[in-house]
Amino acid sequence: MRKILFALLSIGVLTLSLAACAPTPTTPPISTSAVSSGKIAFDLMSPDFSTSEIYTLDLAAGTPVKVTTGLSLYPSWSPDGKQIAYYGLRGSSSNIYSMNADGTNIKTLTAVPGADITPSFSADGKKIAFVTFRDNTTPTNQTSIYIMNADGSNPKRLIGGEAIYYFPHWSPDGSMLVFGSNLTGDQQIYTVKSDGTGLQTLTKITPGGNNIMPVWSPDGGKIVFVSNRDADQEIYTMNPDGSNQTRLTNVPGNDSMPSWSPDGKSIIFVSARAGASAVYIMDRDGSNQTLVFQHQFTFEWPVWTR
Repeated sequence: MRKILFALLSIGVLTLSLAACAPTPTTPPISTSAVSSGKIAFDLMSPDFSTSEIYTLDLAAGTPVKVTTGLSLYPSWSPDGKQIAYYGLRGSSSNIYSMNADGTNIKTLTAVPGADITPSFSADGKKIAFVTFRDNTTPTNQTSIYIMNADGSNPKRLIGGEAIYYFPHWSPDGSMLVFGSNLTGDQQIYTVKSDGTGLQTLTKITPGGNNIMPVWSPDGGKIVFVSNRDADQEIYTMNPDGSNQTRLTNVPGNDSMPSWSPDGKSIIFVSARAGASAVYIMDRDGSNQTLVFQHQFTFEWPVWTR
């Protein structure tokens, strides 16, 4: 399973590894006036990839709570905030699981040969999109995107097989998904209809550059993503047709793993700008970048619910 984590590292997922320290995150004594109500979920990974657990944090209470036991990554909230989908590495297999927000009632949603990773709930909570290695027949870690019912039934291949596909996220109306792929050799962002038709390329940059980690805004008007087109790994937004690509962050140190607040007014993201892994929040135009909490392990995939 560590091979899978290193495969993800090769497509720009795990980019913020730092020295190990205490096993639980800390909330710094800072002003959090820019932070509204709600909960976030995130995973906290050790630098050697040997441990990763999912935590939830009530932004009003400010106390993180560990909700998994075992190597668990990439939380995705259900729309009502009552469930979390994630992928877990148990022994020699990586599968998709769901659980209640407090970590109870764990259910195995996938259990087939080949790793299943990075689940994403649809906006109506009825479907989950995920990436799988199950169709890979070559040594090049090719992947596919599948869609299944939220209970794990009726998994169907949406797109994939001939390249690396990763980070699928739904449009708010459920009609499309946005994702990253190296279809053209470089890592670019695409959209596709939920029936697998209508593939569109949204980003195009010079060879060797990467556009990754796209997430649709709750109002459907923007897609936030990460790009290294200007040397550092920074956060950008664009319209759903790929127009109006706008840089939001511009500081030394990688910024990545963005996600939207439930009202779409803010973006939460991970940054190494301060020399330690930290979670920040900013307005959707990039203003008011505010430190929320930090740690010397590696924060990953903070996601926000009401």
